[in-house]
Amino acid sequence: MAYSTIDKQTLFFNTLLYTGDGASTRSLTGVGFQPDWIWIKDRSTGHDHYCFQSPFTAYKYGLEPSDTSGERNPQLGSFDSDGFSFSSQDSFYNANSDNYVSWNWKAGTTSGLSGGTITPSAYSFNTTSGFGMYVYTGTGSNATISHGLGKIPHMVFVKRIDQDGNSWQVYHKNNGANQWMELDNNTAQQSNTNRWNGTAPTSSVFYIGTDSDVNANGGRYIAYVFAEIPGYSRIGVYKGQAARGGQTPFIYTGFKPSWVMIKKANGTQNWRLFDGVRDINNPIENQLKADTSDTESAGTDFLDFLSNGFNIKVGTDSINGSGGDYTFLCFGQSLVGSNGVPATAR
Repeated sequence: MAYSTIDKQTLFFNTLLYTGDGASTRSLTGVGFQPDWIWIKDRSTGHDHYCFQSPFTAYKYGLEPSDTSGERNPQLGSFDSDGFSFSSQDSFYNANSDNYVSWNWKAGTTSGLSGGTITPSAYSFNTTSGFGMYVYTGTGSNATISHGLGKIPHMVFVKRIDQDGNSWQVYHKNNGANQWMELDNNTAQQSNTNRWNGTAPTSSVFYIGTDSDVNANGGRYIAYVFAEIPGYSRIGVYKGQAARGGQTPFIYTGFKPSWVMIKKANGTQNWRLFDGVRDINNPIENQLKADTSDTESAGTDFLDFLSNGFNIKVGTDSINGSGGDYTFLCFGQSLVGSNGVPATAR
C-alpha cells in the first residue's frame, strides 16, 4: 500500500470547471489554493489551450501549449488565494456561454535557489509536490539549471517565450536524455543530444544543450519541471496491447488518478488529456488534445480511474496500439496518506 506526505492532493493540484460570461473582468474561486500555473481550455470552441505562470513579469503573460507562439500580452488580473482573476475579456478563457476547464498547480518558493551554470531570472517551485517553473536566458552553450526540488525530475517542458515559432520541448525519463518530444504537435520522439546535452537531470540540476529551442544565446525561456512524489504523481511508460485477447493494460500509480496526460512516444499520436472532474464516474470518456485546438470529444470509453491506477479500455492506437510505447504524466490522491485516511475507489 502506498503512503504519501501529501494527504490532500487538491492543495497542490486541482481541476476547476466554469462557464464563460463574456465579462471584461471576472474572479473565479474554488481552486482551493493560490495557483502558480493555470492551464485553461475552451471545451466548447476550437481555441488553443492557454496557460498563465506566476514567474512571468507582473504574473500575467500567457502561453499556448498547443501552439508555437511566444508570450502574449498581459491578460490575467491576478493569482488569488482560492483561484484567479481576469482583467480583460478573451475568447480563449471567458467567451460567453462557453464551457471551460482549468487545471491548476501550486508551486510557491521564489527565493533561495542556487547552483547551475545558468541562474533563472524568476522561478517558483514546491519541494512537497515536486513541481517547479524557471524563467532563464540562454547562453548558446551547454548548461545546467538548478531546480531546488531535491529529487530527480522525470519530466521537463521547455518553451522559448521571446519570439514565435519555437516548439515546446519535452524530456521524459523513459525516452532518455538523447530523445525529445514536442508538446504542441503529435510527432514521435526524436533523437539528438542538443536538447538535454545527452544527460539526465539530477536531484539538483537539469541539463540543456545548444539547440535554439532550449538555449539560444540571449533567448528567453521557461522550463516546467516535474519530479515524482509517491502517492501523488507518477511519470512513466506502458506498452500498448491493442486489447489482445480481450486484455488491456492496467497502469499502477499507487494512488487514485485525477488527471492523466498520455502520448505515444514511438508514433504520431496526439497528447491526450483526461481528468476526473469532467468525468466524475467511470468510464472516462471526455478527452482533450494538448497539441490541438480541438473541442472536447466524447463517446469512447477510454479509461477507468481506479483506487491504485488506471485501466485502458480501448484498443485504438491513440492510447493502446499494439507494441506502442506510451508515456504518461499523472496526478492524484494516495491510497493512504500520512493522516491514515484512505482514498476511495470511483
